[in-house]
Amino acid sequence: MKIANYFFFLFAFTLSLHLQGQELPPVQNFGPSAYQAENQNWAISQSASKEVFIANNSGLLVFNGAAWNLYPSPNETIMRSVKVVGDRIYSGYYMEFGFWEEDELGILGYTSLSETIASQLEEDEEFWTILNIEDFVLFQSLKRIYAYDLKENTVSIIAYGNNLPKMFAVDQAVYYQKLEEGIFKIENGREVLVFNNKIVRQDEVASIFRKNGALYILMRHNGFYREKEGSLVKQEISAENLFDEISVYSGLALDDGGYALGTIAHGLIILDAEGKLRYRLDELNGLRNNTVLSLYQDMDDNLWLGLDNGAAYVNLKSPFRVYRDNSGVVGSVYAALVKDEYLYLGTNQGLFYKYLEDSNGFTFIEGTEGQVWSLTDIQGTLFCGHHTGTFIIEGDKARQILDIPGTWKIGEIGEGSEMLMQGNYSGLYVLHKVQGQWQLKHKIEGFDNSARFFEVFDDEIFVNHEYKGVFRIDADTDFTRAENVTMDTTLVGANSGMVKYQNELFYACQQGVFNYDWEAQEFIRDSLISTTFDGGSYLSGKLIADNKDGYLWMSS
Repeated sequence: MKIANYFFFLFAFTLSLHLQGQELPPVQNFGPSAYQAENQNWAISQSASKEVFIANNSGLLVFNGAAWNLYPSPNETIMRSVKVVGDRIYSGYYMEFGFWEEDELGILGYTSLSETIASQLEEDEEFWTILNIEDFVLFQSLKRIYAYDLKENTVSIIAYGNNLPKMFAVDQAVYYQKLEEGIFKIENGREVLVFNNKIVRQDEVASIFRKNGALYILMRHNGFYREKEGSLVKQEISAENLFDEISVYSGLALDDGGYALGTIAHGLIILDAEGKLRYRLDELNGLRNNTVLSLYQDMDDNLWLGLDNGAAYVNLKSPFRVYRDNSGVVGSVYAALVKDEYLYLGTNQGLFYKYLEDSNGFTFIEGTEGQVWSLTDIQGTLFCGHHTGTFIIEGDKARQILDIPGTWKIGEIGEGSEMLMQGNYSGLYVLHKVQGQWQLKHKIEGFDNSARFFEVFDDEIFVNHEYKGVFRIDADTDFTRAENVTMDTTLVGANSGMVKYQNELFYACQQGVFNYDWEAQEFIRDSLISTTFDGGSYLSGKLIADNKDGYLWMSS
């Protein structure tokens, strides 16, 4: 048995009709109250044990995946940079740089490197970037680059300038910009001018990386440039118009060939390898702040963001995408289904659709105003269970076939059957096909309870009633009447669920997951599967059987 358990209800998300409502990867935000430090986070790094280290205004933040810890700045100034190299965490501050190491108790202690050359520091130097190149750790201020020799345990100055915004490591080479002069690199301990095009003398470099054997330069205001015959040429991308409105503060080449752009006041922008816009994340659709000060891709391909107010990570590899409806137009989602080229969403406002590959948002399907309860593809026909009855959906059109109020669910009576069963507020109904069209055959007499969840086994029907228990109905061969109805009142639970999976009957509630024992004619708690439920955080016992791939999906 394959079982997948996810601790969120897959259908209880919301949506937007604009670009902010596109399919977005999940985002986890952390505010100052969560990590108990100040708001700004300037740099991010990670250790081999997957701990995340963040340079915060208050000092060094450490996140182990569950809890935060703060190590205050050694000189009570803002921490601007951090870099993990081996067992050490190197960090930079105002007029100070050095490293942190764990003691025998696992507590970090700080060692200053700059105190050995304190008399050589320029007035008001702050150390913004740290790189590791071979046996050296480099510290960059706006005026100099200092090299710490790991073997000799010495510090020396290797570059000077009046304005050095950032430095970058590309193929074990160090590149840095001097505003009004150009881009330089260190060769054999000496600085060499690489590019002095007008663009790199006037605009600030946000990132430098190599792609297809050539150097690429990302500018703060003017987009991408690439190396060609010893000079730089403009590299146009499909999302070029973005640079008319944004200011890039941080840039990162992603492992999948795409790019992450951290902006001032415009959030995070993700481009694919061809420069096409993939995602745009900001305060409207997931981030807690619109200024991204730092970017880091961790070992699990999560993209970490140091924000002007807080921190966040984006799960780029997640198989799930999140929608948000900040306008409230689409509403709360109760059902979702993909059919042909459409993605359908059934909400408390009605039925909406979008083309699967289109990011322009959702369109309302006329005639479906009100609560949608279910979407089911049966024998190639899409059925919509609605507060006002039953609809068949064809592309972007809806056709009502039954006006019996409150259609919860529609299902087959046996695989490939010419009859269907639907559960309504008032009981169970049977549909059949007449001249290729589905229509009402009859109501099952003798059962008038609401039937939100039901499953059929031969001529037996099980109905889960969240407030009464589980009904077992013995029906005649034509499903015209209930000949015998019994009720199991030992299983009663709000937000409980029931499903037929691999010809077995499962019931889920706050007490766990139960399997129906046909010989004992009772539900038996499955101790193994029930471990996926935590009674303290229980929200829903929703069960979904994926007959195609053989999974039983649960939410808790």
